[in-house]
Amino acid sequence: MKQNAKITVIGCGPGGKDYLTPIAKNEAEKADILIGTKGLIDIFKNAEAEKIEIGYSEDKPGPDRIVELIKSGDLKGNIAFLCEGDSGLFSYARFLRERFGRKNIRIVPGISSVQFALARIGLEWDNVTIIKARDQTFKFSFEENHKKEKICVLVGGAALIPTVLPRGSGQDNYLICNGILFKCPLFLGLYRPF
Repeated sequence: MKQNAKITVIGCGPGGKDYLTPIAKNEAEKADILIGTKGLIDIFKNAEAEKIEIGYSEDKPGPDRIVELIKSGDLKGNIAFLCEGDSGLFSYARFLRERFGRKNIRIVPGISSVQFALARIGLEWDNVTIIKARDQTFKFSFEENHKKEKICVLVGGAALIPTVLPRGSGQDNYLICNGILFKCPLFLGLYRPF
């Protein structure tokens, strides 16, 4: 492995420069290469770094291809992976740690969509259960979770919402926060009535 890169995973908050922490902004501006979705890269459009939009096509490499490029030495220097929300909560952090080791990556936390949504509705985020709905096979069980004080289910898009909350499942007792600040839906929050 020819890896000659310093890898930082940066949490960019729920969207927009106002929700970036100062350290996240500084780390992104120091990077030689910024990797992320178009929306996140656009936050740093004036940065001098090379910008790589992550995706799953020839012109937008996926995470596995980017790891290959880092390990081969084709990508080197200060590399920053930009993540929506908090970099330690369902982001690239685990994926990169598993491939490069904990000592070879640095994690810069950001404001999570969970923090943002709960703050917006005036609730604290202690005692919250966070669940990740990975794909259409995910089913939220009201029976298993009805005694929990606060539950947040994170989804990757609006298409999963009917899967997570099928009609007639008791969802009327919960608040749904969808598409916090980004243009695409990122978040579905389920909360006990308040």
